[in-house]
Amino acid sequence: MQRVTLKNGLRVATFNCSHDLKFETGEVLQKCSRKRIAGLPIRRILKVNRASGGWRDVSISFELTEVVVRELQRIQKDGTIDLCIIPYNIIGAMERTGMIVKNTKFRACLKVPNIKKKIIRSDRFEL
Repeated sequence: MQRVTLKNGLRVATFNCSHDLKFETGEVLQKCSRKRIAGLPIRRILKVNRASGGWRDVSISFELTEVVVRELQRIQKDGTIDLCIIPYNIIGAMERTGMIVKNTKFRACLKVPNIKKKIIRSDRFEL
């Protein structure tokens, strides 16, 4: 798991991000290794329903695997991490299992408005 301490003192980690995250204050949180990403799978659940117009509606949801749940629990207890950036689909899966995400250190990143580069905020994160 990659980590960085931001200029504001916040110690940030990334759960399983496949690309670098650059903060508006210049710090870069390095991407996770392919081995880490592959070792933290989530289940993708597809539901296909026929619509009245003849097409099919497809909905996708995600379910946490046991290995992901254990890693989330480990990170939550880790006193050297203030905040861990995770994908939106994991936040959604956590909420569907009854986890109260706002009481954890897990957040999604918030991009800086009006900037086309992948630069994220260092002081605001999403639930």
